[in-house]
Amino acid sequence: LILERCQGGELFHRIDDEARPPISEDALRVLLRELLRTVHQIHRLGYLHRNIQLENLLLVSSQSDFSFRLAGYNLCCTLEHAAATSELCGAPGYIAPEIISGGKVGTPSDVWAIGVCAYCALSPRGEFFYPFEAKSGDMHDEMKNSLAGKVRPWSRAVTASDEAKAFVGSIFEVDTTRRPTI
Repeated sequence: LILERCQGGELFHRIDDEARPPISEDALRVLLRELLRTVHQIHRLGYLHRNIQLENLLLVSSQSDFSFRLAGYNLCCTLEHAAATSELCGAPGYIAPEIISGGKVGTPSDVWAIGVCAYCALSPRGEFFYPFEAKSGDMHDEMKNSLAGKVRPWSRAVTASDEAKAFVGSIFEVDTTRRPTI
């Protein structure tokens, strides 16, 4: 097995790197567009990724925030398998409500995880939270928040545009038939 070396590291660490300027909303827009295209191709081929998270977005170069590779295919499965099973899988903080509740899992589950990535990337350093993080720090409370679509309010320090916030907010629709698709 031969893999490409991604010298930029995980997007998670890039976002949290205080030695570098924050990722701009324009750069994030480009990155999300490419991520949506990548995930669309995975879905078009009949698969679900099921493990989309900032830690699995590997930047090709430390000089650019635009070029990345999606990793973490260890939980990937066919759409048919995902629809026929009620496995609880994915990274805590990124898991869609339909996965937690044992409901119908499909392409909207990957879209939810992309929304979590966008929310985290737009959050200012030092206030980096997952959108459903509970004040108690309890994983069960986080899952309850996710099931209810109860998103942590945007910090006042978030400088993202209203359009960016609305885009991310639209992804956190609990009803998968009303959640945006790719």
